[in-house]
Amino acid sequence: MKLHSLDDDADSFTDSKNPSIKKEERRKLKQKLDQLKTQSKISEIIHTYEHRNYLFKALKEAKQRLMIVSPWITGYVVDQNFLEMLEETLKKKIQVYIFYGIKSSSQQNNPISIQKLEELSTQYKNLRFEKVKNTHRKILVCDAEFGIVTSFNFLSFRADPNLTYRDELGVIIRDSATLEDLFNSGMNLAEN
Repeated sequence: MKLHSLDDDADSFTDSKNPSIKKEERRKLKQKLDQLKTQSKISEIIHTYEHRNYLFKALKEAKQRLMIVSPWITGYVVDQNFLEMLEETLKKKIQVYIFYGIKSSSQQNNPISIQKLEELSTQYKNLRFEKVKNTHRKILVCDAEFGIVTSFNFLSFRADPNLTYRDELGVIIRDSATLEDLFNSGMNLAEN
């Protein structure tokens, strides 16, 4: 089901010539639409170049916890800018979980980026940085605000418009119960 917003053309919802009735009906329809949007588990679809913005949004806006799960870690993403933003997040006492690792792969992780993340996890006890047994998941969870499930590798693909285009697609989840399930599912990766 695709949800649309109500605009000035909402008058087509009523045949009444009484403006106060139209206004009241529009208000009720808008309220119902807002309820449907909050009940929907997937609130929007995002494309390739939008992902990185959400990663930085999560780093800047997290208030309690942030989780990033990605199979690979490269210096293209986990660069000085990323590390500085991550450290600012950690200084605010935000609990950060970064899980990575896929069993067999032709793509290599960047040892320098991994070392820098390990150093931060030693310096900040609120960073849990861990290689898990075998995951191809790509998820981002920011508090109870939003989560992203995607084909986009948050820690290895930069999505630079100046480079060769690669199609990636993700969905944003804002439903708090689903976000909690997504977070717990990520935590289970480290437990197994």
